[in-house]
Amino acid sequence: MIVKHDQGTWIMRDQTGSDLTIRLASNAKIEEKKGNPFRGSKKYSEAQLTRGLYVEVEGRGDSSGALIADKIKFSDDDLELLPRSTQL
Repeated sequence: MIVKHDQGTWIMRDQTGSDLTIRLASNAKIEEKKGNPFRGSKKYSEAQLTRGLYVEVEGRGDSSGALIADKIKFSDDDLELLPRSTQL
């Protein structure tokens, strides 16, 4: 879950309660975690990665201990459930 966003970095809390620093790779894909294998996934912008959103992140670590995200996925349903105030 995204707990904080600050100038191109996100602080996320994993399932064990640990906080991780995430940065986007220059070619990162932000897309829908879809359930239907017969259609393409929706693409999203960096602006839609908001506090409270549950996401899956794939990437690699850097020398500072941050995760450089190559791919971020989340469900369209999770995005729609967020209050409008967190989506700004």
